[in-house]
Amino acid sequence: MRSKDQDKLDKLYAYISNYQIENNMSPTTSEMLSVLDTNSRDVVSRYVSALEDSGQIRRNALKSRNIDMIRPILSKNFTPTRIIGNISCGLPGEEQEESYGDEVLLPKSLFGEGEYYMLKACGDSMTGAGIEDGDTLVISRCNTASSGDIVVALVDGHENTLKRYYNEDGVVRLVAENDRYADIFPYTLELQGKLVSCIKFY
Repeated sequence: MRSKDQDKLDKLYAYISNYQIENNMSPTTSEMLSVLDTNSRDVVSRYVSALEDSGQIRRNALKSRNIDMIRPILSKNFTPTRIIGNISCGLPGEEQEESYGDEVLLPKSLFGEGEYYMLKACGDSMTGAGIEDGDTLVISRCNTASSGDIVVALVDGHENTLKRYYNEDGVVRLVAENDRYADIFPYTLELQGKLVSCIKFY
């Protein structure tokens, strides 16, 4: 498929996804003709094949409306995110930002609209808030917070940590939820997000 056709590929993928959301089935070839501005069923077949080759859809020979979406199609009700790395829940440390692979869908009914990312907790400084080593954290991406929020913070330009944030008359401190750890008074601080959920597995 030529690169100049990418817009049509994206348009067709969006049409198929929205059609399935609204109708609980995939569109027919005839219904896809207008999306690609063509009268040729062969052209539609060629574009559908390109979507299949790219791993975005698969065709099910057992169904007449035979397109299955590889990615979940409930985009109206879910926000996609990923676990991107680890966050220190002890002394500040280097956060390892790397993709952990699979996409995670957060229900908007619970999390609302917004941009999110996920991290794995490492350490024991936040156990008093119920956050333990290995927990999965859902972070709302933002650069502001209110006193008392649990935040992901970049401390002094190079160290990331998860702590409770306080700003008292312009004096910023980061507080652990474990008496073994002293408060942190950073020279500089960049807020990278607020904790909205801690996911545990048993």
